[in-house]
Amino acid sequence: MMSYHRDAGLIHRARQALSRLNELDVKPPKAVATAVETLDRLEAFRLTPPDALPAAIVAGAEQAELERIALADIAAAPIRDALGKAKMGAADAILEAIHGSRDEIHAQLAKQANVAIEKLTAVAALGGIPLDALVRAGRHRDAEAVASAAVTEQSLDSLYRLRDQLLCRVAGSRLSM
Repeated sequence: MMSYHRDAGLIHRARQALSRLNELDVKPPKAVATAVETLDRLEAFRLTPPDALPAAIVAGAEQAELERIALADIAAAPIRDALGKAKMGAADAILEAIHGSRDEIHAQLAKQANVAIEKLTAVAALGGIPLDALVRAGRHRDAEAVASAAVTEQSLDSLYRLRDQLLCRVAGSRLSM
């Protein structure tokens, strides 16, 4: 059973993992998207505001309306607690879905990594020809590849870090980031 106090950062970790996937243009697999929909729905849930009863009294609400709001106030604490637990469960489901979909996500990352590796291999094959020499020779595609090599290296590094941090965790580890 999950300790909800111990896992207080679980929602943040789930959102952070989703953000990292999004930054790298990784389309979430269906299981992940379904889990995200659940968390989004839970986070959109709104309880009756705590000042609703005094506001209703000031507004001259009928007795029946005041009683309905009072009952909502009484139920708010257990609902709030249950909602918090449900959000934690949904965040955990997102992380577990990411882990369970790691082969599909890895394939998307590998495809991007292969493109980056091909670009860097092409730059390496140029043998260190200076950028200005490539431009003067009219080799604009090669010049563009050389000019963007550092960005390509950073992108490749980001792909590897995401793979290592997000997909190589053991199930049940709560995928700490």
